[in-house]
Amino acid sequence: MLLKNFLYLNTSMLNDYVSMIEGSVPGSVVEQTDTEDRSAGGGAKLYGIGGEIKKGSSSEKKHTLTSTDASLFERLYSQLKKREMLKEVAGNIENFEKGEIIEAEAQLIVSAFAQLIEAVNAYSGFFSMIPNMDSNALLGISSLAKSESADVAFRVEQESSTTILATLTKKYLLEDINTIDGEISVLGKIKKVVPKGQKIQSMGPFSSLVSALQKLDRNKASEFTQQLKSQNLFEEIEGPALTILPLAIWR
Repeated sequence: MLLKNFLYLNTSMLNDYVSMIEGSVPGSVVEQTDTEDRSAGGGAKLYGIGGEIKKGSSSEKKHTLTSTDASLFERLYSQLKKREMLKEVAGNIENFEKGEIIEAEAQLIVSAFAQLIEAVNAYSGFFSMIPNMDSNALLGISSLAKSESADVAFRVEQESSTTILATLTKKYLLEDINTIDGEISVLGKIKKVVPKGQKIQSMGPFSSLVSALQKLDRNKASEFTQQLKSQNLFEEIEGPALTILPLAIWR
């Protein structure tokens, strides 16, 4: 077993999947019992023949172990492998289906817009101090700062280059969003399969902004989405591609 350094781990999905596969809610505490055998011996003469009498005994020791998120993931991962429920993205994806679990070794690319959101978040308090700041501009900045997600893409360079699109929920990030790009492994659930020759429309870097804006003003979020459509600012991704719900990213 290779030790993993997790960059992202959706613990809510993890607990749900473990409970579905194992048929019970995963516990955080596990009891383990170790049995130790002990023997006592002494020389004796039995009927004129040299011999040894041994009396056997055993003792039990109970240990309480804490189940961590990392160990829970390894339980899930081994079960997925054992049950052949894990598909590797390493070539033709046309036989992949929505709802299946995939694993891929890929190049993780954090969108420039997601990095911009982090920069805005770091200085969000400063903008409210600027005198005569336009209210609409301030609303836009506030929505960026409150964004709870980040858009990323994974490039799988195998027999057929495959793009995997995902949105990360920030509370499950274990590293800074600006430091996680590069070579990684990812595991997630397929939302959509885009075969070679087909395309998928995506709001690309604007999806995080729309999501954040919806929490502040649904009407403005709807207006903004319509503007994106009218100005053809929806990004087109060519297949082969997958959109996934990411469960874990690690190195």
